[in-house]
Formats: sequence, C-alpha cells, structure tokens
Amino acid sequence: MKIIRKCRYCGIEALTVDDLDLFKPHKHCSYGRQNKCKECHNTLHCKPYRDNNKQQCYTAVRKWTINNRDKRRAIDATRRATKINATPDWLTKEDKENIKSFYTEAKRLTELTGIIYEVDHIIPLSRGGLHEPYNLRVITLKQNRQKGNKLDNKLKDCNE
Repeated sequence: MKIIRKCRYCGIEALTVDDLDLFKPHKHCSYGRQNKCKECHNTLHCKPYRDNNKQQCYTAVRKWTINNRDKRRAIDATRRATKINATPDWLTKEDKENIKSFYTEAKRLTELTGIIYEVDHIIPLSRGGLHEPYNLRVITLKQNRQKGNKLDNKLKDCNE
C-alpha cells in the first residue's frame, strides 16, 4: 500500500486520505498536510513556545475570549455536550451553524438590552436532552438560573 504522508519525527504513516487528519494542515504542502504529525508538532513546537511565553499566550487567549464571547460560549457548550455524549453524530454543518447562531443572538440581545441572555437547553443535558438546535432557546440569565435543570417550560417573566 502506498504511503501518502509519513511523519519525519516519529515515523507514523498515513495510508489513506482519512489518516491525513493525524497530520498538521498546511496549504502549500502536497495533500494539504505537513510531513509532521499533530502530536509531534505540539510536542516540538507549540509546547516549548507556550512554556517560554506563558504570559503572552495567556494575554492573547484572554483577549480573544473577551472579544469573542459568543464563540467562546458555543465552544464551551459544545465541549460540555460532547463530554456527556449529548451532541448527535448526525448533526449537519447547517445544524452546527444554527447552534452557533443561538449564541450570537444571546450576545446581540445582551448588548441591545443590557440584560444578560443565555442559551438554554429546553430539555437539560443532565436529563437526557441533546445539544441540537431543536432543544435550544435564548432566555435571560435570571430565567435560566430559575429553571436550573428542570423540565419546566413555563418561564417566569424576567422582571418579576
């Protein structure tokens, strides 16, 4: 079988196109991948850089997080959902974009009204709900805290 890509450091081989996911992407290399795997790249390049520039890396991540709160919330929610296997494998790219739009809308409403809005899972993840567009809605922080992990769909007015 022909080797498509081989890591020059550890020797791991990509024998199929699916195996190329193990290699670091690069637009100027053949097959769009570098000849070092992601693990070697992180070990040899990223980790030493982060170790030598901790404050600079922390500041850059913090700045990005502050400027992209809606994206950060979407990433965090996806991570939590994945952790408990609540994100279905069958979600399409359109569904994933729709999920991100809930977080963007929550941010927009917060900026518009001054009241903090959050994305709520109608059926909580802890109760078997899925992290999918049909189980999401945008509600105020106060409403979300009052609801907790209950299945109650009747929300009190946020001004009460």
